[in-house]
Amino acid sequence: MPQPSQPPPYSAAVAPGALPLLGHGHRLLRGSAGYLSSLHLHGDLVAVRLGPMTVQVPCHPDLLNQMLADHRLFDKGGAFYDRARDVAGNGLVTARTATTRTSAGWSSPPSAARSWPGIRASCRPRSSSPRAGGNRAR
Repeated sequence: MPQPSQPPPYSAAVAPGALPLLGHGHRLLRGSAGYLSSLHLHGDLVAVRLGPMTVQVPCHPDLLNQMLADHRLFDKGGAFYDRARDVAGNGLVTARTATTRTSAGWSSPPSAARSWPGIRASCRPRSSSPRAGGNRAR
């Protein structure tokens, strides 16, 4: 009889470099893309402090997929999302489940194996631009 598959063990950590009262906000203001892309080095699920709030950042693809797909368990709410909604509007990232239910189909990750051939066929290699310093074949 086959053994039931166990989920892989995920690691959790707190991002280093938080300042009192500010948390990790100063790191995000200085270079948010670089900072966020480095969080996976600390764990699969990393806690980041933004002032008095703690935000959990999923860095493992399986955790991120579960968070994006399970709207009932991971509904977007609380002070952070309420403030983000005030600033950015009621978009895909900030909207609650009831609002995004109608657009869930187009925003789902194309992770099914049957989707990859079509995606791969639509991708073209980038040609280097003369402005970017590359040599373009004519």
